[in-house]
Amino acid sequence: MHKVEPFDIAMTETTVSQFLEFLRATGNRHFWNEAEKQFAMHKHCPASRNLGWYDVARFCNWLTDQENERREASGSGANPLRYCYEPLDIGNYGHGVNLVEGADGFRMPTLLEWEYACRAGSHARWSFGDNPDLLPQYARYYDNSSELTWPVGSCMPNAYGLFDMHGNVLEFCHDVYRVEISQNGESVSVPPCLTNERFEVNASSRFAASGGDLYKRSLLTVTRRIELKQPTSKRPGNFGYIGVRIARSAPERTTDDLTADR
Repeated sequence: MHKVEPFDIAMTETTVSQFLEFLRATGNRHFWNEAEKQFAMHKHCPASRNLGWYDVARFCNWLTDQENERREASGSGANPLRYCYEPLDIGNYGHGVNLVEGADGFRMPTLLEWEYACRAGSHARWSFGDNPDLLPQYARYYDNSSELTWPVGSCMPNAYGLFDMHGNVLEFCHDVYRVEISQNGESVSVPPCLTNERFEVNASSRFAASGGDLYKRSLLTVTRRIELKQPTSKRPGNFGYIGVRIARSAPERTTDDLTADR
């Protein structure tokens, strides 16, 4: 049994519109093109086409910057959030980015967090139970998607109020697998386990993703996770149709916070 520490997670996958706001603010315009428009009906669909793991890391740090600017402007005195992804230098994200353990900024959910959020307390095959006839109410997949992504929140949420956990697109996770060579010379993926303050993501690293996509309903279960080898013909960390749902470690609660919630 693995313990999941308190965390916050977005109700929906990051949309094309939300990601475009980030691209406009940072001067990066490679994302929204004709290929994306053919896959996503409009800008409330999940951002996924031409979206890479390093792009998402940069997006998470930008969200952290936005929150820190808001805190400073409000004069709340709250401590600034720390980046979860340490770039090579300012604005440079690629092989050599470091995962920062214990950072409290915005990030991708871990595999354990993602499964916890997807299950929403369920021990069944899907968050709503084991009846496959109910799946079209909760997920967009091959049978009801026309092989296109759909606007986030088009289907029913799970018991935690989270949408599209079983369909639409796969979602990048924070975990990165380290590849080592075994005694017999084969490549072996070492599951993510951060024991140091920094963990470097490099060309041999393999990324993790969870969730369902637009294909077989047998692949939309709460435990689905895949390991992604580095692409050879695309930008580093880019795998095609994979989106993201933003998360962060939950802030510590104070006595005042608890009183205010009553």
